[in-house]
Amino acid sequence: MLGDPDGRTFSFMENAHQLLAPVANTLEGCVQLVEIALQEIAKRTRHFDALPNKPDNRDEYNARTKEKMPQLLVILDEFNGIVMATGGARGDFAQKTTQIAWRGAKFGVHLILAGQDFAKDIVGPVREQMSTRLCFQVSNASTSKIVLGKSGAEKIKHPGRALSNRWGMIQTYLVSKEDLIQRNPQTGMMAEEEALANHLKKESDGHLNLDILQDFLNVGERQARRLRADWLIRGLAEKRPHQNNGIYLAD
Repeated sequence: MLGDPDGRTFSFMENAHQLLAPVANTLEGCVQLVEIALQEIAKRTRHFDALPNKPDNRDEYNARTKEKMPQLLVILDEFNGIVMATGGARGDFAQKTTQIAWRGAKFGVHLILAGQDFAKDIVGPVREQMSTRLCFQVSNASTSKIVLGKSGAEKIKHPGRALSNRWGMIQTYLVSKEDLIQRNPQTGMMAEEEALANHLKKESDGHLNLDILQDFLNVGERQARRLRADWLIRGLAEKRPHQNNGIYLAD
C-alpha cells in the first residue's frame, strides 16, 4: 500500500499487481489508505481468532494453514506533512497510523514512514514503535535527534549514507526508476534473471547448483556464490532444510 499526497513518488507503481489498494496520491487518499490498512489488520485478527490456540504471529499462522497470509507493507511518504494537514499529532490520522505501527507486526503488516522533516510532537508517539529508523543527511542535529534519539546525521557528506538506530552508519544504494520499470512486476526479476530461473527449473528442478550457475553465466565460483546470496536476500531463492539445506528458487 503506497501513499504520497504529492502524487509523484509512486506514480510508476500505479498499475502494479502487488497493490492491495490503488496508490493514494492525494491527502484524502492517504487518509483512506490508513483506514484500509486498519481494516486489513482487523480481518487478519479474525483469521487468527478462528484457529484453536490462537497463533502468536504470522509465521505460526502460516505454518498451521493452507492459505498463507502474505506480508503487507504500508508506505507513507511526506508523513510529517500529512499529519500537519489532518489535525496534528493528536488528530485522527496520526492516532490511526500509530495503531498500525503497534498492532500490525504480529499480523505481517509493517509500516514505513518517510519525509523530508519530522517534528518532535509528530514523530514522538510513533517513533518507539518503529524498530528500524534511518536518517540521511539533514541540516541540523535536532532533526537527527528527533528521528534517532541522537545527533550525527547532520555530519553526513556522502550520497546514500545514513545513520541508523540499529547498526550505526550504513550505506544505501540507488535503484533507479528505470531499473524498477524494467523488472517483471510479478517476479521482481530482470529479463536475464528470468532466463536463468527458467534454465534452473529445467535443468535442476529449481536448485541453484553452483556448476549450473557458472556454466550458464560463464562466471567463476565466487560470482556464482554472490548471485546465490543476492537471490536469498531478495527472496528469489530459499534454503530448504528438508532437502539438505539446498538453495532453491522460492515458490
